[in-house]
Amino acid sequence: MSELQNNNAMKKHLRPALAAAFVVALAWLYLPVMKLTAAAFFKPENEMFFGWFVAPIAFWMVYLRREQLRLAIANPAYGGLVLLFFSFALLFIAVRNEFAALAQLSMILSTAAAVWTCCGRAALRVLFFPLLFLLFIIPLPFHETLTNALAHVSGLASYKLLNGVGIGTKLDPDAFNPETKTTLHGFFLISTSGSFAFQVQDVCSGLRSIHSITVLAAVYGFLHYKKLWQIFVLMACAVPFVLLANILRIYTMCILSHRYGKERVFDLFHNTSGLVLFGIAALLLIRYGDKWLDKK
Repeated sequence: MSELQNNNAMKKHLRPALAAAFVVALAWLYLPVMKLTAAAFFKPENEMFFGWFVAPIAFWMVYLRREQLRLAIANPAYGGLVLLFFSFALLFIAVRNEFAALAQLSMILSTAAAVWTCCGRAALRVLFFPLLFLLFIIPLPFHETLTNALAHVSGLASYKLLNGVGIGTKLDPDAFNPETKTTLHGFFLISTSGSFAFQVQDVCSGLRSIHSITVLAAVYGFLHYKKLWQIFVLMACAVPFVLLANILRIYTMCILSHRYGKERVFDLFHNTSGLVLFGIAALLLIRYGDKWLDKK
């Protein structure tokens, strides 16, 4: 009996020591990746300022599940070392090819491997979604392609709506600027009466709002639903709802510009319309996405 108690005591002290060793080793190994990630949050073209909140929110999710985690913690499961070696292989490939996103993925997988190894598979299941949430630190691939596609869809839909209500509008892929004598490339909504001429730029694509609303949907779903598929469906709803809100934003600006003049509307409405877009998309997401999921 005494020997069994000694073994249990050893295991009890082994887990914190193993976890501490993992944390120190991984923090040292992935310190350049963490610096690279932080630097990416500062870049305006990534539109990822919300990335600063991802890790604190993930820790908060873990805190909310602390009781489940306490009950799920088991003996060290060395099967997690397989995942750890795989994540190290990804890191090696990322460093050789200067692939930042792959290095960030490796860091997240290494964290999951540490949980699996130190606390067992059941603990990993409890922390699966908080770990998955960390993927939001990775910038979207094909960023420029996505922004151009979303800007084109929003501009084309607004063009159809404006002509549908009798405001003559044409959609031009390029426009000539007589002041600088250069051709501007993009998508331009131009009134045939000359009341407005708007360029649907990448900042008008709504990609930033899609990313932010998806994060919001993930947090809301984590708090509101128990099944992962419900959370994922709610997150997927962010794309059409943001797109719809963005089309409404562009359409409204054109209508107001046709009525009151572009300069007046642009100065008063354009800078605040991004917040309006975010609010509309969030309301649509929670109101209708939540309603559809509650029926299932």
